[in-house]
Amino acid sequence: MTRRLALGAVLLIAGLGVAAQDAAARFTPGLVASADHLRSAKAARLLGARVVRVEFDISTPATALRRSVAEISSRGARPLLLAGFHARLPSEAEARNVGSWARMFGPGARFWRHRRHKHPVRLIEFGNETSYLGQYGDSYEAPSYAARAETYAQRFAQAHSAIRRAHRKVGLLAQADNGGTGTRIWVDHMFRAVPRLAHMVAGWTAHPYGPRWRWEPKMHSVVRQTAAHGASRRIPIDVTEWGVSSDNGAWLTDNYGWPNNETYAQAAGDLRQTVREMRGDRMLRHRLRLFLIYGAYDLRPPLVSNDREHYFGALRHDLEAKGAYTAEVRRLERR
Repeated sequence: MTRRLALGAVLLIAGLGVAAQDAAARFTPGLVASADHLRSAKAARLLGARVVRVEFDISTPATALRRSVAEISSRGARPLLLAGFHARLPSEAEARNVGSWARMFGPGARFWRHRRHKHPVRLIEFGNETSYLGQYGDSYEAPSYAARAETYAQRFAQAHSAIRRAHRKVGLLAQADNGGTGTRIWVDHMFRAVPRLAHMVAGWTAHPYGPRWRWEPKMHSVVRQTAAHGASRRIPIDVTEWGVSSDNGAWLTDNYGWPNNETYAQAAGDLRQTVREMRGDRMLRHRLRLFLIYGAYDLRPPLVSNDREHYFGALRHDLEAKGAYTAEVRRLERR
C-alpha cells in the first residue's frame, strides 16, 4: 500500500510537470521592459531587478532574441520571454515557434555555456492581454470573444507541446485574467477548447492595476474560475504587470483608480500597500509568485505630457530616480 501511494505521488508530480515544481517558488519581484530592451536592461541593473519581462512577436526566430537575452542576463536579471501577438491570434506554426526559444535559452542550453552571467529562461508568457477588449474592438458578449478564448487555448496547447519537446524545464504561462469583464466567459471557453489546460500551465497571469477594490475581484476570479474547472490550487499566480502612474503631482489622464496627480511618495505608498495586501490575502498568499513593475522607466521627460501611459516608470525618462517610488521598487527587489 505504501509503495502504491508513493508511486501515485510520483505520477501526480510528473503529470503536473513544471507547474507543480514551480508552485513552491518564492515571491519574486521584477520589471517590465520597454520596447528598448537594452535601455531597459540598464534600468534593471540600476533597480536591482531579478526578473525582466521582455516582449517579442511570437513569430520571431530565436536567434533574433540573443542580444536582448544576453544584455538582460549580463545585468543580473532573468529574462521572462513574452510571446506577443497584438490584436491578432497566432498561427499554429507561430505557437510552435516558442519551442525554439526554450531550446536556445532554457537551463543548460548551449547559449549559456561560455557566458559569465547565467540567468536562463525558465518561463515564457503566452500573449499579452488577449483576454482584454481593447486590442480587438469587441465586447465580452460578442461571439468573437468566446472564439478568441478557445483559439488562444488551442494555440497555448500547441506551444506547450513544442516546449515540452524542446526543453522540459521551461514552463508556459497562460492568461486567466478575465480582462475586467467580470465574467467567466474567457476561462470557461479556454477549458471548453482544451479541457486539460491546467495540466499544461506553469502559472496563471493577471494584470491587477489599481487599489484593492479593483484588483481583489479580478485576482479572486482567477482563483475561483480556474478551480471550477479542476485546476490545482498549487499553480502559481503571476502578476506580469502592475503599476501606478506618477509625474510627481502633475495631473494625468487616468490612473486605474489611484489619484490622477500622485506624487512619487504617494506612488511608493501604493506599491508598498498593494504588495502587503496581496501577500496577505487568504486566496493569494501561498500562490503569488511574480510581481512585475510596469515599466522600467518613464516614456517622456517630466511635465511634457498628461498621458498616464508615459509615466509608469520605476525610473524617470533619463534613468534618474523618481524619489520615494524608485526607493520602494529597490526595497522590494531586495526582499
